[in-house]
Amino acid sequence: MSIVGKLRRLRSYWFQVPWCVPPWGWKEFRTAAGCLLRGAVVHGRDGERFESRVREVVGRRFAIPVGRGRDALWLALRALELGPEDEVVMPAYVCASVPEAVRMAGARPVWADVNDRLVVTLDAIRAAMTPRTRCAIVPHLFGNAAEVEAIEPFLQARGVALIDDAAQAFGMRRAGRPLGSFGQFGVVCGGPGKPLVTPAGGVLLMDDPELYRRAAGIPLAPARAGYAVRRVLGFWFWRRWRRYTVVLEAVQEWLWPPTETSPPPGAPANLDAALLCRQLESYEANGRRRQVRAARLRALLDPLHWREVSDAAQDAAPLKLVLLLPEEGPAMAEALGAFAAAGVECQPGYTPCHLKEKCEDPHPLPFTDRTWARVLCVPLDTDVRNPRRLERLAACRRGAGAVPERDAADTHSR
Repeated sequence: MSIVGKLRRLRSYWFQVPWCVPPWGWKEFRTAAGCLLRGAVVHGRDGERFESRVREVVGRRFAIPVGRGRDALWLALRALELGPEDEVVMPAYVCASVPEAVRMAGARPVWADVNDRLVVTLDAIRAAMTPRTRCAIVPHLFGNAAEVEAIEPFLQARGVALIDDAAQAFGMRRAGRPLGSFGQFGVVCGGPGKPLVTPAGGVLLMDDPELYRRAAGIPLAPARAGYAVRRVLGFWFWRRWRRYTVVLEAVQEWLWPPTETSPPPGAPANLDAALLCRQLESYEANGRRRQVRAARLRALLDPLHWREVSDAAQDAAPLKLVLLLPEEGPAMAEALGAFAAAGVECQPGYTPCHLKEKCEDPHPLPFTDRTWARVLCVPLDTDVRNPRRLERLAACRRGAGAVPERDAADTHSR
């Protein structure tokens, strides 16, 4: 291949709209630098500030800061004193950290189906429950709110606890109440692709004094200064500047394949809490910007006639534009390649937990099984600067042929 050809191929890694770029700027830089200069990486007052502000927004009496959303779920399940014979119902279509928290707490996850908005329903929870069910976790994926206002009284009448997981829907409301305020516990945390965009940090929320006493008495591993600093620097380099570092990431993964590590449940570093406090000041403005970008993308992608899964309501706060590919095609690899050729780095959705793990007598999950492989997520963190490039997506119209081989192969860094 000629030098010109190699440069053109290398250019295909530089996405106009990279995946999951945090809306960080000088304010976040000053916040992080201030913690470093003051020696407030691990200890400081920012944890209390974040806890107080989240309690105010969600409307809960008590809060316990944690290192990750997984840690908040683990802490809630430990406070409920679940054992090996106890079951926790949750959607199979969910982040793997949710069942990980359940198993860490010593309980058994049980899978429930999702609806056409990829969130669990009351009927699905009812169908998955057994006499051993002690708790249900209701996540609001991609900013789509589940019918938690109907699930709460149903579980309450049966003595089953509810964890309202608002990690991907902080600031949204359902039936006039903030998400995270339903059930015995609420979970709010930061992370890439969440309303509060930070490397780590979160909080477990509750109203019951006895549950708070139990949860507060469970020890958490202390935060480590070096690990917290490296995590934030990595977030800046690999996430914030992804448009320029995605090539390096592809090379790094090829030379040094990543190894999965699962640190023990821990307390947040003050540095994480300080960045979360900064995000609390801007999450509403960031949400409005994503709404505008989502509307533009809807108009550009309308000729494809793909069904949108994201909540398109005016007061919704979509994290990504989530689309469902038609059953007759295109295939996921074809769609990802066409978007990549147009300069947009997309990703498929989750692989359902019941397909990744061995299950005993798995509950039928018809909608999840026939849908999950067709879920396509389009980023809204960066605006499309050259809409004409999206015209190449015409190759993905229903019944059209495949995209050119080079474009279909350029699906890097998934």
